[in-house]
Amino acid sequence: MALDTLVQDLRFGVRMLFKNSAVTVVAAVSLALGIGATTAIFSLMNVFLLRNAPVANSERVVFIYGTDAKKAGAVAAWNYFPISYPNLEDVRDQVRSLSGVASFTYLPFNLGGETGSPERAWGQIVNGNYFDVLGVKAARGRTFLAEEDGAPGTHPVVVVSDSIWRRRFGADPGLIGHQLLLNGRLFTVIGITPRGFHGPTSIGNAELWIPMAMNDQMLATAQEAKQRRWRQFNAVGRLRAGIELAEAEREVETIASRLEQAFPADNEGRGLTLLPVSQVGLDANQRSRQLRAGGLLLGAVALVLLIACANVANLQLSRSLARNQEIAIRFSQGAPRGRIARQLLIESLLLFALGGALGLLAAVWFRDLLWRIRPPELSFLDATIDLSVDQKVLWFNFVLALMTGLLFGMIPALQASRRDLVAHLREDSAGAGRSRSGVRARDLLVVGQISLSLVALIGAGLFVRSMRNFENVEPGFESRNLLQMTIGLDGQGYPEARVREYQRRVIETVEALPGVHSASFTSNRLVTPFVTMRTFLRQGLDDATGKGGFLMRTDNVELRYFETARIPFVGGRDFTTLDIEGKPQVAIVNELAARRLYPNESPLGKQLTIFGDQEPIEIVGVVKATRAGSITNDPEPTVYLSLRQRMTPNVSLLVRTSVPPASVLREVRRAVQEIDRNLPLIDVEMISDTLRASLWVPRAGAALLSIFGLLALVIASVGLYGVTAYSVEQRRRELAIRLAFGARRSHIFNLILGRTARVLVAGLGIGLLGVLAVSRILSGFLFGVGAADPPTFVLILALLAGVALAASFVPARRATHVEPAVVLRSI
Repeated sequence: MALDTLVQDLRFGVRMLFKNSAVTVVAAVSLALGIGATTAIFSLMNVFLLRNAPVANSERVVFIYGTDAKKAGAVAAWNYFPISYPNLEDVRDQVRSLSGVASFTYLPFNLGGETGSPERAWGQIVNGNYFDVLGVKAARGRTFLAEEDGAPGTHPVVVVSDSIWRRRFGADPGLIGHQLLLNGRLFTVIGITPRGFHGPTSIGNAELWIPMAMNDQMLATAQEAKQRRWRQFNAVGRLRAGIELAEAEREVETIASRLEQAFPADNEGRGLTLLPVSQVGLDANQRSRQLRAGGLLLGAVALVLLIACANVANLQLSRSLARNQEIAIRFSQGAPRGRIARQLLIESLLLFALGGALGLLAAVWFRDLLWRIRPPELSFLDATIDLSVDQKVLWFNFVLALMTGLLFGMIPALQASRRDLVAHLREDSAGAGRSRSGVRARDLLVVGQISLSLVALIGAGLFVRSMRNFENVEPGFESRNLLQMTIGLDGQGYPEARVREYQRRVIETVEALPGVHSASFTSNRLVTPFVTMRTFLRQGLDDATGKGGFLMRTDNVELRYFETARIPFVGGRDFTTLDIEGKPQVAIVNELAARRLYPNESPLGKQLTIFGDQEPIEIVGVVKATRAGSITNDPEPTVYLSLRQRMTPNVSLLVRTSVPPASVLREVRRAVQEIDRNLPLIDVEMISDTLRASLWVPRAGAALLSIFGLLALVIASVGLYGVTAYSVEQRRRELAIRLAFGARRSHIFNLILGRTARVLVAGLGIGLLGVLAVSRILSGFLFGVGAADPPTFVLILALLAGVALAASFVPARRATHVEPAVVLRSI
């Protein structure tokens, strides 16, 4: 019987939605936008932060990270570091709480040969037990054998990802046994990984894996990697059965303490820690910031969703009030109040279910739109990212629609179940009692809409102010008419003489092109978050322990680098043709490095050394500090070394043009590729575009919050207009009586606006409290503006107040045109 009545209620609810199709469409679209935006943000958070790692029993897999008491938080907010290979070997030999330990390091591969144009793909050099530790088996072929991790250089074999197998090789099953040209060397394909596997974390970009035995042949820093102090390798382990994370962590901390005692010069202050693979994602050091950024965006769209839900609840409440006679008659015929309330709740749930279904479609569109405008540092994930909707996203969408439907559907249901039967059956009581509780509920909903709109708008205003501050920041170099591209010679197998000859020919060829002013090389891209860091020691400081050293960014640059980038000199000289290999080494430092190395004195003529390198380096010049990492980051202390004295095979070409760089870019690419067609050119871009792209986070935050804030403002103003118009309609008899007894029409106008003002003041007051509650979250994302910025608060308060009063103006004017004789005659 209960099931029959439920089916009847569902059928009646569907008929009512179709009967009021205009209201249904407006409500469903509002919900679809709110639910869709919220689901889209959650979908991206799920991909980057919540998705399970593509390994067997991922809850048992841990990352082994290095810690450094001296450097924690000092370098790009790093708290977790790679580990040196000798330390990793000791950990692997001593640890008992882990059933296996495997190490890996990332390496860019130049993939050439007969299958198409040269392509740059990221891969990993791994231990032979890498796939066994992760519990990953090859989808085709096999993974590495124990002997393939033995004698150096004897097993040039490679495992490829499913994605590159499909993208580059057309899913050719004959690829197994085929040879690939990687960095100028032939490797035999022995296996293909399962679909979706790109490394041990949920977000990865590895598409090729070669054994550690090929380290010396493929890794440009192979000799340095053998040093205990050289932190280059990542490590993963698997917890033994019955061993908990805390127990394993205590053991690796003990091992780290032993290593520090045994090798104090290399390991002083350095420790080890474990992190579950689920807490690593894209970058363990950035996870907390990514969580806060995702939470901020999720909170912003949640505000819009709540405002949309409140508006839909208002629409539903208006519909239920308009059905007073119908509901009263059903009461008089014996219908239980609970049945009436359930009927209205079912109608709301059906509406929210429709909004949720449409919201899922909108979420896919929103998600794809957000991914298209992603930050440039995530472009390397294009080939490996999986944005498909999984069960977590589906459940999130379902639960979101259900919970919002229950929460906001209860409002009209409860109001209907509390109505006075007699009052609603009497014709002469129309409007006397039926609207008081309903309008009160609508007022509360509008107060909530205004307060949430204030939070969203002030957040948007603060981000817009912050964005303008970022745009006014000087990077320290001239970005106009400047382009860069990366040329990867690392691991290509070229002898040093050939690398130098190649770099010389590139500079000569590019500078000879029409429209090119100058060209130079740098070991780091001019604008990039990925930099080389070295420990530098002042003149006369004992380097046996590295105590007192300074970890600073270092760039190896070619002649005319500072001229090409237009980084001004403060003192001293530039590199010259005499600063070559075999001559006394020289360096140029920026102002921050100069103050750190030699505070309160000129660094010119002073010497420094790199930890582990005895050769002194004379400081010959000082330049202005630049925001080379990102326009959103503070300038970093930087030491520039001569590329001719310290050859680096992997370099970025910097080109200064005398004409718009887009007009010569094609010729630059052609000229460089003609020198060696096997080398792909990577990340070719104009510096001005790079700087704009580096502002993605503040720009996206400002744009999204502005859109959401304006959407919230529109929804709230529509809700306020509806409440005011409904109030005027319900009070027509009262207003007519007031006018009949001599009340001025201006008094009626002020009466209506006064009621709006009370709702507005309540909403603004609650909204200000909400802003103060989230100010600490906002402050971490702002630049040059406080979370309690008075101009922003005043402007947004005035805007919201003005829009709210404007929304009530038309209904208030309508109230002044009530004709007492016409209204009273109809009673």
